Amino acid sequence: MSNGLPVITTDVAGIPSLIRHEVNGLLVEPTAVALASAIHRVMDDGPLRRGLIAHGYETARTFTLEAQVARLMQAVGGALGLDLRAPAPTAVASRS
Repeated sequence: MSNGLPVITTDVAGIPSLIRHEVNGLLVEPTAVALASAIHRVMDDGPLRRGLIAHGYETARTFTLEAQVARLMQAVGGALGLDLRAPAPTAVASRS
C-alpha cells in the first residue's frame, strides 16, 4: 500500500478489517484461480488499479508510528480514565 501498489489478498483472519474490497484492495478466496483472476483484473482495469493504489496509500498513511502511538495512548488513557494524548513534537534548535 505505502509503495503505491494495488493490494490483492485473501479474505481470511483479520485482513478484512483493514482491506475494503474494491476500495483499497481486492479480497479473494484463498485459491490460485481466484488470485490469478484478481491479478488479471487489476492489470486490465486501469481505473480500478488507480483507485486501489490511491485509496491504499491513504489507508497506509493511517498506520504511521505516530498514529499507532496516539491510538495506544488513547486506549490506555480511556481504560484508566486519563487524558494521555501525546505531546506535540518540539522543534530542535539548530547549531549554527
